[in-house]
Amino acid sequence: MYWKYFPLGGAWTAQHAWEHYNFTRDEEWLSKQGYPILKSVAVFLEDYLYQLPTGELSSCPSWSPEHGPMSMSATADIAMAWDALNNAAAAADALGVDAGDAQRWRTMRDQLVPLKIGRFGQLQEWFEDIDKEKDQHRHINHLYALHPGRQISPLTTPELAKATLVTLTSRGDGATGWSMGWKINFWARMHDGDHAHKLVSELLGKRTLPNMWDTHAPFQIDGNF
Repeated sequence: MYWKYFPLGGAWTAQHAWEHYNFTRDEEWLSKQGYPILKSVAVFLEDYLYQLPTGELSSCPSWSPEHGPMSMSATADIAMAWDALNNAAAAADALGVDAGDAQRWRTMRDQLVPLKIGRFGQLQEWFEDIDKEKDQHRHINHLYALHPGRQISPLTTPELAKATLVTLTSRGDGATGWSMGWKINFWARMHDGDHAHKLVSELLGKRTLPNMWDTHAPFQIDGNF
């Protein structure tokens, strides 16, 4: 059943609204189309997230899409919630509206369960430190905080970036479909253009059909997207 369970999918989708504004700086578009999307996701998160005895905000039940067990506060959930709340607050600031809401969303963002570094130096995928060092599963959604999110950066969060590098290295380059596309972007966000280029070459040399469709036993439109 949990293959269908992804309540933070809306937060992921809303990222596009922020990215569109961030690129165009079109405040009219933001006011009429983008901000209503971002605000609605933030309002959803106000209802969905709950407070742990520690005071931290969590999601439960929670899952790291297409990998591992059901848990609570899976890192993918927390990373998506962080960006959704951050983007909604930034959009409100840009438009000069909903100052009280924006402040509440920033407070919620700062109360989220923090990203954690695990026992072998990796960015933990789950609330519990249960990552396996030899795991090379191609789905690494918990790196959403690196891409397409903006919570992790080698420039601003070097310790988390170091843990992210451990995860990327231990998981390896094996991937197909959209997973390969994500890994290209992950390495680019880590400022390693040579590694990103290696995966682009792999994608075009071995994972792309003559008609430019993405191969994934035998085709996956997600990869082309």
